[in-house]
Amino acid sequence: MRVGAPPVRPEARRPGAAEILRFAWLRGLLALAGAAAIAFAIAAAEWLALGRPFGLRLPVKLGWLYLLSFHRVGIGLTLSRPLAVGGVAAPGSAPGGSVYKLHVAFLLGTALAGWLLWRAGRAAGARAEGSAWRRAASGAAVAPAYAVPLFLGSLAVVLRFPGAFVSSVKPVTWEALAFPGVFALTIGGAGGWSSAGEEGTEGAVSAGFRAGWRMFVAAIVLAFVGFLALAGVEADASGAYVRFVSSGRTGALVAVHHGLLAPNQSVGILAAAMGSCDELGGYGSRSALCFRSAVVTPGWGSLLLPHLEGRGPVDLPPWYVFFLLVPAGATIGGGRSLRGPRRARVGRSVLAGVWFAVLTGIAAWASRVVVTAPAGGGAGVELVFGPQIARTALAALAWGIVGGAVGALLPSRRRENA
Repeated sequence: MRVGAPPVRPEARRPGAAEILRFAWLRGLLALAGAAAIAFAIAAAEWLALGRPFGLRLPVKLGWLYLLSFHRVGIGLTLSRPLAVGGVAAPGSAPGGSVYKLHVAFLLGTALAGWLLWRAGRAAGARAEGSAWRRAASGAAVAPAYAVPLFLGSLAVVLRFPGAFVSSVKPVTWEALAFPGVFALTIGGAGGWSSAGEEGTEGAVSAGFRAGWRMFVAAIVLAFVGFLALAGVEADASGAYVRFVSSGRTGALVAVHHGLLAPNQSVGILAAAMGSCDELGGYGSRSALCFRSAVVTPGWGSLLLPHLEGRGPVDLPPWYVFFLLVPAGATIGGGRSLRGPRRARVGRSVLAGVWFAVLTGIAAWASRVVVTAPAGGGAGVELVFGPQIARTALAALAWGIVGGAVGALLPSRRRENA
């Protein structure tokens, strides 16, 4: 070698499939550990607030149930005697007891678990290098290490409170594997894909997804801001709520769960603001809250708002029209975040609108609280509270495409030269 010449470095070795798989599994386990730490912290705080009943087994099992609820895994509740409401047997009640399934996702925990999985998938994708598809497959490989331990742990989670006529509380077995598995596969894969650049067709899809994700996150944040503004206007109701949650242990527990459900609430506000509706009820009678009106039918809706029952559509206050700023600001802002020539931005804004609709539709499904009871012939009857899924997704598609295109067309010399 010539004296003074720089040393010749060997080419960096590309990691093999086995090495990438081991790395992805490790990242999946770390993501699960992070999500579990959040769930167990919530359960431990509740256990301490309640005076540490039933020993340490209670917060451990409660923590696992919270972790499963981050993925909307159903919880089965078996009562040892029939359930009656107002002296009348509730649907699903049997002579020997009642069996119900509750589906609720604490979306704040879901968002934190998703963020951990996204980072795990992105790290695995960056490790794999290569095309966006290769990176996505490597990111999706975090799923087994995340979902399988979560499923195995759920098999040991059974709570019994015989003094309260509760025979068992346990997760729905197949959902404990399927729901976290699909969640980790999808989020991890998307994280792996995001580690690629933005060149070519794959890059356009990635850029559209990023803009759609920005639309969705901005919409949830703006909806929460709108809720705070509503709480300020309705001072009497918000004041009564604050006094209740400050009154003792029960109020503190309600406040904690309200915080966990804050994203669910924001999804419901977003649905109504886009022109969809939120519904409450079941067994053939459902009340609805839409953008400019509310309809209260006999049943659960009339229990909450008895003075509105049977009046038909009731107009909401005129200032509710300002909730239009939630989807408008979110979608236009997402479109404005796109870079490149105008034609490329408009094309990517359509993809962003599609992704916004997909994300919003999934969130509408996940945010719904559903109680299912078996009925005759094996069919199930439900009590539902949450957004209408299909209508909300279609409204998000329209808002995403139109708002994204408007944002993409707004002039900006800096981004056109990006």
